[in-house]
Amino acid sequence: MSTDRSRPRFQPEIAGTEGRAAANAAFAADVLRYGLRWRCDDCAFLAPTEGRCSVGWPNATLRDAVEAIGDDGIPVFCKAFEDIGA
Repeated sequence: MSTDRSRPRFQPEIAGTEGRAAANAAFAADVLRYGLRWRCDDCAFLAPTEGRCSVGWPNATLRDAVEAIGDDGIPVFCKAFEDIGA
């Protein structure tokens, strides 16, 4: 386990680009396999005319590529997601 105290405990330890690439590839496969929905377009809190989150969650990473781990090594997720049941 890392002793880096600058990284919050809930963030996974993904080492380098290869680790992120593998995690994102596995996640993309799971999205297709299980029909996972977690992005803004499937969320009740999306303000569609503005394309922003109506509860203020930063959503830039949730509107683009299907990723589990962003380029900065931080998980891409929304803790306010509310399924609209499309």
